[in-house]
Amino acid sequence: MNPLWKPMPYYIMRDKKFLQSLKKNKVSQGISVLKLFIVICLKSDIDEEGKIGANLTYDDFAAMCSLSRKLINSGLRVLEEAKIIRTKGVRKKRYILINCKPREKGRDLADFSTSHGFWCKLPYKGVVDDKSHIPSFEAMTNRGVHELNALKVYLYLLMIRSRGDFYISVKLSIICGKLALSNQEVINAVGYLKAIGLVAKVDVGSNTMVNNDDRFAIAFLVSGWESLEWKPNYITDESWNKREQEVYERFKDSKGFF
Repeated sequence: MNPLWKPMPYYIMRDKKFLQSLKKNKVSQGISVLKLFIVICLKSDIDEEGKIGANLTYDDFAAMCSLSRKLINSGLRVLEEAKIIRTKGVRKKRYILINCKPREKGRDLADFSTSHGFWCKLPYKGVVDDKSHIPSFEAMTNRGVHELNALKVYLYLLMIRSRGDFYISVKLSIICGKLALSNQEVINAVGYLKAIGLVAKVDVGSNTMVNNDDRFAIAFLVSGWESLEWKPNYITDESWNKREQEVYERFKDSKGFF
């Protein structure tokens, strides 16, 4: 049975500003880096040594990421150099995720463990189809700046979602500042995320294209949102149905400029 979600570390991506550092003059490489990172997280498991990682071949990456071998090789090299992953094995490679662990003053990089925090939930259901393909990735050309920006925004939204919340609420100016993007670039990125199916709904509230009031946050509902906080006991839990209905009502009449 397929999982509902997988754990995704974000200390390096978000807190060490790796997402912000991806350059617009290396668009295809940046897209490949983020696609590969997402797929490693989606296919991750815990090995006999307690390490979280994924056993993947280049053919696996090509099928799930819709990337050439050249881009796969380049992207994996960047992830290793940035210490986001490390590789184990020679012929059969395992890609171990890296995050952080606490020390007396600050944090050190370490193999990813959910017990050390700095991770979020990455939706599996609603993103990966029954054939283990990612339709949203297949829709991308791997050449557009808006595609790179879209993946950066998507990951950032997941990385700031509060535990227990179905949707992400954040001001447009904060996204711009954290990712070094303009308002228009974020607007284009979110519109693209909706078009390829990674974001389901957006509620801009009182904001409009020509009048963005930064006192008010924008609410985002990612695809697969229903699975992020679901637990088996919710089958008979009326409060769960009520919370889910509240989300539907919140986004039912949402208007937007995305």
